[in-house]
Parts: sequence; structure tokens; C-alpha cells
Amino acid sequence: MMNVFIYIINKVRNVLAFLRGKTFLTFLFFLGLSTAFWFFEVSKEVRTVELVYPLRLINVPENVVVTTELPTNVRVRLKAENSLLFYYNYLRTTPSATVDFMNYANPSCYVNVPQEDVMSSIRQELKPNTELLSLMPDTLEYYYSYGAKKEVPIQFQGKIQTADGCYVRTQTMIPEGATIYATEQILDTITAAFTEPAYLRDVDRDGHLVLNMEMRKGVKIIPDTVRLEYTIDRLVEKTLSLPIEAVNFPANKRLRTFPMQVNITFQVGTKEYRSITAENFKLVVDGADLEHNPHARTCVLKLQHMPDNVFGVRLQQSEVEYLIEETSDL
Repeated sequence: MMNVFIYIINKVRNVLAFLRGKTFLTFLFFLGLSTAFWFFEVSKEVRTVELVYPLRLINVPENVVVTTELPTNVRVRLKAENSLLFYYNYLRTTPSATVDFMNYANPSCYVNVPQEDVMSSIRQELKPNTELLSLMPDTLEYYYSYGAKKEVPIQFQGKIQTADGCYVRTQTMIPEGATIYATEQILDTITAAFTEPAYLRDVDRDGHLVLNMEMRKGVKIIPDTVRLEYTIDRLVEKTLSLPIEAVNFPANKRLRTFPMQVNITFQVGTKEYRSITAENFKLVVDGADLEHNPHARTCVLKLQHMPDNVFGVRLQQSEVEYLIEETSDL
């Protein structure tokens, strides 16, 4: 055991002696030199990379509203030595490509910026010996107007499909209207602003949706998001007895039907159950229909009016027997 301990101590002494000797210093010198040479060679190597540049529209007059913006960024492919690419990636402050509004103003209020113009503004930011190969996206366009605007209602695109036995009691858009900016020609074609489509299924409780507005080129919509709040109610069945009324009959004639009242059955939400009465319906016999078939023994019933918030409406019978009586004018 003692011999092993002495052997380890001797080995440690030999290593320490080597570290203090000139051989190790020489080794470090050549290691550093070879590393520097390797970095030098690598830095001279030419590669192609893709970088992202912010894109800005400058010199926009105060009376101008940009209705469709340029892309926020452009992607460029650069070819350069590694040392320059390292600088572009890590050492430089982030430059931006610019488009000068005043260079492209025109009566159409639409601009398709040539790619080469944007590439020229980027080249001004690049070091010598850097090659700009390409720029994406291919299309760089924007629309604008001189402040023309219009207030329009917001309409929900989509559907809220409820679970069985439920219905959508209310839908409320917040806000109800939007301000749109565009040229006068485009404004004349717009009557409403629409949300992006949204579809819900098996909804059985109150809730809300935050929706983006559906954008179109050349139109700016404020706000660009809206809130749709909806309430859900349970459906229950209800039956009422409706009187039959006569319409389009001469003053000297009176209609008698057998029976004089007919039951109607429908579904209604629990919150409206008590408020829906027979007065909310109008069940009629149209005298004009009887003129076309004067010898018929029965007449057809028509539900001329009913509330919007009832569903599955059905009459106990669709025809009744009738009698027309002559009356004397007093």
C-alpha cells in the first residue's frame, strides 16, 4: 500500500516539473499560433446567409392614411466572408430598409415598390465586398388615402351552433360599428365591415369571442378587433289557443270558422316563456284565397305573424270548415 502511495506522489512531481519546463510553454505557443491561423482561414471563407431587415415607410404626410401597410420586414440573402457575416449578425446595430413615400405618390393611391429600390437602400448599409443576392417578398406594395372615411356597422361572419335543446338568445357586438379609411371610390362600395369567419359547436352556456376584422387591400378598419358576446337559453315547449281572424273580406260579409280557435305549439326560451302570449301571433283566413275556390268546404289557415324568438312552430290543424254570412249595412 505504501509503495502505491509513493508511486502516485512521484508521478505528480513529474507532471509539475513538466509544466514548469520550456517544453510546455513551447506547446502553448504553437497551440495558440495554430488556433489563430485556423480562425484567420475560417474568417476568409465566403458563405451565403439570410438576414432579416426591418422595412419602414418614411416621409408620409400628416393628411395621408396608409390603408394597407408594407411588409414589416424583408429577408435578404447576402454573400460575404465569415468575418463580415459575423459583424452583420452580432456587432452592428440593426439597420432598416426604407421606402420614401414622396418618391412614389400618385393619383391612384396605390404603390408597387420596385425591389431594386429597396435593395439599393440596403446596399448603403453594407460593407464593401458584400454581395446582395436577393430580397423577399417579391411584392412590396401599399395603399393609402387622404383621410376619407366612413362609419359602417360590424357584421359577424360565422355561426354559433348550440347544443340540443338550446338556442342563441342574444348576440351583441362590441363595438357595434367601425370606421373605415379608403379612397372615395372604394368607400362607395362598402356598406358594412365583417369579422373573420368563426364557427362554434355544441354551445350550451353564455360566452364571448374576440374576433379580428376581415381586412381587404386598400381598406383600413378601426378597430381591427371586436368582441362578440352571446347568451344561451334552454328551450321549453308551450301551447296556446289562437283565435282565427278574417282578412280581405268585404264589409258586408262575415266569416265563421269551425272551430273558432286553433292550438299552436312551439318552443321558446325559459326567459321568454311567460312573455309570449296569443297576442304575439296572428292566425288568419285570407278572403282572396276563397275567391279562387268558392266551393271548397274548408279554408286554409295562415300564420301571418309570430315572434322571432320561437322555434318549431306547428298548428294543431292547417284547415278548418267555414261559413260566410251576409250582413246588412246599417
